[in-house]
Amino acid sequence: MKLTDASIGESLRIGTALKLARFGPAGAPSLLMICSCPLGEADLALIVVGGHKRGLTLRLFPKQSYANAFGISREWIVENWAQWIDPDSHPEDADVIRDLLV
Repeated sequence: MKLTDASIGESLRIGTALKLARFGPAGAPSLLMICSCPLGEADLALIVVGGHKRGLTLRLFPKQSYANAFGISREWIVENWAQWIDPDSHPEDADVIRDLLV
């Protein structure tokens, strides 16, 4: 299901993945995952688990992005996609995978 589909709910919890056919300036396929990352003010982060730059932390989310203690607001991600996720892709192209199992 697509990130822009409101039927998936308001919160994208830890373990939720975003699959992108084109990510970054190179337009490479990538898989991103929301994870716990208790560093200073940030408790939730987005890491790259597949594709170019896999294994790297992409973003530490600001508190205003939280839907609750265990998830990011889906609406916040859609509205802030270009600034916080990837200016070279679009949120309507992101597939949501709940509870990623690799």
